[in-house]
Amino acid sequence: MLTEGHAKLATYPPNVKYTEDFTELQEEARAEKKGVWAYDSLSQGSAEGDREEETSYIGNSSTKKYHRESCSAVLKMNEENKVIFQTGEEAETQGYEPCKRCNP
Repeated sequence: MLTEGHAKLATYPPNVKYTEDFTELQEEARAEKKGVWAYDSLSQGSAEGDREEETSYIGNSSTKKYHRESCSAVLKMNEENKVIFQTGEEAETQGYEPCKRCNP
């Protein structure tokens, strides 16, 4: 369902074993504007528009990477390393780089 864009990823700890695999499948469907992602891009003007729905970004003070809230890396991150940013620009100003997995 994720591959064809007929579902959106939802994870519920402790059931996170395949989160990275599922995230990759979802991102491929999103990039190809399949299924629900086609409608998101129509209603928001572009695939980039739905990424702006994220209310904040989560930085990892240990790795100096920042992530979308839904990124699987956030699930694995130690709570004490989490830093909240309102925008990607704010994170980059503070020396953080975007995650290559979720492309915030």
